[in-house]
Amino acid sequence: FYSAVVSVAPAEAVRVLNDARTADSTKGTYRAALPLYEAACARGEHPPWPPSKESFTVFAGYLKVSMAFASPATYWWAVVEEARHRPSGFRLNRDWAKGLVTALERGLPPQEQAEPLTVPVLRSLGAAVSTEVDFTTVLGLLCALFTLARVDSFLTLCPDDVQDVGRDRVRVRLSRLKGERRREVVDPVFERLGTCAGEFRPLWTPLGIVPLCPVLAFRLLRRRAR
Repeated sequence: FYSAVVSVAPAEAVRVLNDARTADSTKGTYRAALPLYEAACARGEHPPWPPSKESFTVFAGYLKVSMAFASPATYWWAVVEEARHRPSGFRLNRDWAKGLVTALERGLPPQEQAEPLTVPVLRSLGAAVSTEVDFTTVLGLLCALFTLARVDSFLTLCPDDVQDVGRDRVRVRLSRLKGERRREVVDPVFERLGTCAGEFRPLWTPLGIVPLCPVLAFRLLRRRAR
């Protein structure tokens, strides 16, 4: 540590830290977004740095009218993230930003618009199951829904990460969560739900039933992984 303090300039140490905040797969979008933003600001005669509502709005306007990108909001958020890391900083009004991003996404093709993962959607997916992989996918999506985590968090989930806590509870160890910077691991505990009917009845698939209970669902996922 002390050798690093002596040999590395503070600005470089901070640069390395900030560089690690963003996944490599996202950096390409960030690099592409900045010159686009600065070009829009030049055309609108707004200083790009420090940013302002006016500079962000004109950038969003050009993203909208150009229709050059399938996901224009991704480029807009890339510039917001860059602004946050600059020395001048940037305070974002979330309600304003939400309205602007909604306008950017309105009118996009349906496949480019995010839809919530709901129980009715899972039922439709379950009815279309035709292979064991399909069944496990639907089961994994349900478990992701219980944890409110991204589905790709389950790519690192192992059978040993699902631990019984007595008869009616399970603890699930989730790691490498995207956006989770305060903790490397979260381990929520779920309780068994009572027998449910109606909207919360089990998911039917041609290859079997998927229970709408976190304890039963995670135990089934663990059993199928072994």
